[in-house]
Amino acid sequence: MKKLTVLFAFVGASFGAVNSYAQDAAQLKEISMQACETQASQVDESLRDTLMKVCECTVENTDYNMLIEKSAAGDTSFQSDALAVAQQCQKDHS
Repeated sequence: MKKLTVLFAFVGASFGAVNSYAQDAAQLKEISMQACETQASQVDESLRDTLMKVCECTVENTDYNMLIEKSAAGDTSFQSDALAVAQQCQKDHS
């Protein structure tokens, strides 16, 4: 359960980045990786490796161009898209 909570925190941080820094997909990807590292530094060491694997998977499998486009258009479905990627990565790495 704790892993899932941290995962949702990461995805939430990514949503904030979409709204605040939605200029460039590469920049958003970098911000998302930084959010991963920040989240990982705040969890118990026993969960850190798993969290980083899930985060890296999520970052690598997220279509940031699509997130930016949907966000700019006011389409909030980007949130469920990103969450679906994160949940799949959690399944794959748990």
